[in-house]
Amino acid sequence: FNIPVELKKLEEQFMAGEVDAFRIFNARTSLIRLQQANLDMLNEAAQAAAQVTLSAGLPPDALLQARDGRAAEGIAPPPLDMPPQIENPR
Repeated sequence: FNIPVELKKLEEQFMAGEVDAFRIFNARTSLIRLQQANLDMLNEAAQAAAQVTLSAGLPPDALLQARDGRAAEGIAPPPLDMPPQIENPR
């Protein structure tokens, strides 16, 4: 994973003796907690998607392929290389 610029700056300050190890520890702990919260959110989103597919009777890949709302109607979306069709309003 990428180390944020702010943490890199803190580590440089630590190496120069400008900040103590406790500050580095706190910054790293905060970063780990933020990453854990992000993973928890992704897990909740995956569980919600599973509930939607179960409740609606859709195959799980219908949510992944939905681009234009047709998956909710049980209609497969067009292939990715096919441009969307625009109806002529009259």
